[in-house]
Amino acid sequence: MRIHAAVRAATAAALLAAAAAARAQACPATPDQLSVNTTVDVGFDASTGLFTYTYTVLNAATSTQPMDGFAVVDFALPVDKVASPPGWTGAVLPEQNTVLWIAVAVSEPDVVPADGDAGVPASSAQIVPGASLGGFSFQSPKPPGQVGFRATGFAPVDVQTGATDGDAEASGEALLETCPHLARPARDLGIAGATTGPVNSIRVSIDLKPGSAVNPVNPSSQGVLPVAVLGTATFDVQTVDAASVRLGRGAAAPQDGGHLEDVNGDGILDLVFQFPTPAVGVRCGDSSISLTGQTSTGTPISGSDSLVTVGCR
Repeated sequence: MRIHAAVRAATAAALLAAAAAARAQACPATPDQLSVNTTVDVGFDASTGLFTYTYTVLNAATSTQPMDGFAVVDFALPVDKVASPPGWTGAVLPEQNTVLWIAVAVSEPDVVPADGDAGVPASSAQIVPGASLGGFSFQSPKPPGQVGFRATGFAPVDVQTGATDGDAEASGEALLETCPHLARPARDLGIAGATTGPVNSIRVSIDLKPGSAVNPVNPSSQGVLPVAVLGTATFDVQTVDAASVRLGRGAAAPQDGGHLEDVNGDGILDLVFQFPTPAVGVRCGDSSISLTGQTSTGTPISGSDSLVTVGCR
């Protein structure tokens, strides 16, 4: 299965085939007339060391196209055991770091069907505006972090029969000249958004000097700098290897093992460390600071926060 066969005219060859019997040289609709949101459930099986990522997709009521393609992109390989909701099929495209699902319960996805309203066949598994669908899932040994997704709308080409091969070729070439955007790569089609998926390195949120909005730091201070690694619904700070954590250009180690506290009041525990300020290496004029480390399974983590230096001449 190739991605261009699923998400509308991804290559010039596919476009020529679709345009072969086009009645006119008017540009067909682009597959991006929709608004999509995703929710993700991430489960972890300690016995296998595998995460299961399960997605539910909502096609907003404001969309003007049913959704016929969904892809999770830019994640860390490997992934396995791709599962699909009824009427859809999914596959891994490893060369593109993509898992692609397409709605297959239609007669001819590039032809306006006659048995449904607004170009959507009655047997379609596409997600109509205002509806949601779950059951898109796969497994991975990699932990969750921010990745991307793409979604495409159903954008059929009105066709007629009886065109000769020569007419088809001329019609296709003319259509591409009139509508050059149709030859865009498949990864550029539809709409893009952010979701959660497997990553090699986890980008975490940190809070320098929790409770302070400005984060003033005196580089000559002999005190300590508190820094919280913030927990989220998909990142448990208790998985952080405290001994691996380092802060600033000085790669300072925390002077404690950290303690659990909900510093931002979101109901999720955060991990707070105390770092010796002289070892952190803050310099006058610095505007940010970075923290690195890894989880107990060896996955790198990193995060940064802003600061304002004080006490400088």
